[in-house]
Amino acid sequence: MEPYRTASPARLPYWVDVSDPSSRYQLRQPLVDIVEVESPVHIEVLYQRIRSAWGIGRVGSRIRSNINGAIKASKLIREGDFVRDAGGVSENDLTAETARLFGWTRRGPDITLRLDRLVASLQSKGAIMKVGEELRPGTPHIE
Repeated sequence: MEPYRTASPARLPYWVDVSDPSSRYQLRQPLVDIVEVESPVHIEVLYQRIRSAWGIGRVGSRIRSNINGAIKASKLIREGDFVRDAGGVSENDLTAETARLFGWTRRGPDITLRLDRLVASLQSKGAIMKVGEELRPGTPHIE
C-alpha cells in the first residue's frame, strides 16, 4: 500500500486577494495541484491545505465561495464534500471510442482525418484541453 502523500501548493503572488472574486482564475492551478496529489480530497482538507500554504487565518464564507467558484472553473469535479480530478484520456483512445460509437470497427484515413479535425476544433473552442498526453475537460469559450 502506498503511503498517503500531502500536497504543498505554491504560494500565491502577493497581489492575489483570496477573498476577491476576481482572484478565482489564480486559485485554479493551486487547487488542481492539491487534488492531483490527494484525490479524492475532502473539501475541509482542501481548505486546510490552502490555509497552511497561503497563510490564511480563517477560511470564511467569501474565501469558500471563491474556492468553490475556482473548482467549478477548473478541471476538478466536486461530488458532495469531496473534490476529485476529472481525469483524462489519450487522443487515440478518444477517437477509437468515438469511432466505435458510430459503428466503425476500424479507422481508415478519412475517418481518422475527420476525428482529428473534430478534436482540434474542440481544443480551439476550449471544450477540451491537452495536459501532457491526455485530453481533459476544458472551459469552453463563450462566443
